[in-house]
This record gives sequence, C-alpha cells and structure tokens, in this order.
Amino acid sequence: MPDLSHLGRIVLPTDLGDNAEVIFAHAVKIALSTHATLLVVHVHPDTDSGAPWMKLPTVRELLVRWGVLTPFDDVVDYQSLGLTMQVKELRGVSPARDLAPFVEGMKPDLLVVGTHQRLGVDRLLDGSVAERLARKLGGAALFIPVDGVGFIDPHTGAVGLYRVVLPVGEDVDPHIVLDAFTSLWRALGAEGPTRVTLVHAGDPQAFPEMALPADKSFEARLVFRDAPVVEAVLAEARAARADLVVMPTHGHDSVLDALRGSKTERVLRQARCPVLTLPI
Repeated sequence: MPDLSHLGRIVLPTDLGDNAEVIFAHAVKIALSTHATLLVVHVHPDTDSGAPWMKLPTVRELLVRWGVLTPFDDVVDYQSLGLTMQVKELRGVSPARDLAPFVEGMKPDLLVVGTHQRLGVDRLLDGSVAERLARKLGGAALFIPVDGVGFIDPHTGAVGLYRVVLPVGEDVDPHIVLDAFTSLWRALGAEGPTRVTLVHAGDPQAFPEMALPADKSFEARLVFRDAPVVEAVLAEARAARADLVVMPTHGHDSVLDALRGSKTERVLRQARCPVLTLPI
C-alpha cells in the first residue's frame, strides 16, 4: 500500500474537455503538497491541430489565485515550492490503444484522471479509457467524475475532505488502507474535521479488530451494512454525501469480475464523488 505523502511523479491524462480545470486543480494541489513532478498528457487523434491549452490556467496562475505565490514572485520563488510540471502532446493516436503504454513508461506514483461514468450498453460499446488505464498501471489512482465536483476548490485551492467513505473487511488489514489515506490527508493539510466512515458489508462478527486513530480533526466510525460491498459503499456514500470514496483494490479477482468490472470499477461508475483506488 503506497505512502501518498511523498510522491515522485503524478500523471494527468486529459482531453481538455468537460471539467478539465477542476481535474487539473486536483493534480496540481496534490503535486504541490507532496513535492511531486506533474506530467500532463494530452492525447488526440488529430495530427494537424494543437491542444487547446488555453482551456486550462497555468500552474503559476493557479498558485497566485490560491495565494501560494504573489504576482511579483520570480522563478526562484516558484522553484522553492518543489513542484515541477511537464506537458506532453500525443497526436494522431488513440487514447484507448496508445495512452496506456506511454503512461506506463512514466512509472507514475499516482494517476489523476477524469472519468465518464458509463453504464450498461454504453460502457460495453465504448468501454472506459480511465478504467483500463488504471487497471494496466496497477497503482494508486484518483478518478474524478467529469460531470461532478471534486474536493479541491479550483478558485481557492481549499481542500474539502469532510466526509470520506472507505470499505473494510477481513480480506485486507484496515489499518493499512486507513494509513495510506491519512498520509495523503495530512500532506494536503485538509481542513477538518474529517469524518471517515468505515463500511463493513456482511456479518459484524467477521469484522477484524482495529484501533481507530485519535485526532481532534479526524474522526473514524464503523458502519455495518447487510448488503454486498458495492451496494453498501454506494449507499453509505450517498447517505453521508461523501467528498471521497477510498477503494482498496485487488483488480479482477474472478471471471465474473472480468466481464462486469471489479468491485472498485463498479463503485466508480456510480459514485457521485471522486474515488481514490489503492492497490493491495
């Protein structure tokens, strides 16, 4: 399970379409908080036209807007933040076919990606580039719905992680998952209090014993739901009006999962908030 407080490289693939600035703001804020290198990749099939980068603010514009820099700060002030950004255009290629090999070669510690939450026939026909990319890389990934809101305010840089939902069970040590999330939570300097709801689907007697963290700005509580994991997580996320769902993932564990998607993929297709996936 990764330590998300110090990240070497974050990769953000973007089509510069709907909600691109919100997704970009999440990647910049996380890179800034973890002193990471941010690589922004634009993939499009057209070989003639360039990427419409004007749809995004520059990193400097964001940091001035957030009050991290002043309009009068110079390059040295910017470099002192420990944030590095690189931009790459891939023209005349297919996102579904060509993006994964390129991103895999970057060896990212975190993938930040917008996702169209496709269901049913639409998903079977078109698939999901975001899902396939994350599955191929097998690392930590933050999915942000392109038609939703995130937990980073693009205008102020404020972190709105007040309600988080995280499933726990006997198949994984819940302390490991909670520690991985809290490493990012602390790095971001999230404004508390933050309530983390640990959801156990099934028999309460099967729930492993665990010590919950004691922190005035961090509250963890246990909830038991008599339902399958996907339905339990989505129901709790709706009830809590979650800002983030954290999903530990094994990938595809069965033939049925391979056909309809892993539990994590089924959650991210229906969740109304960002989903952070953590590999086990």
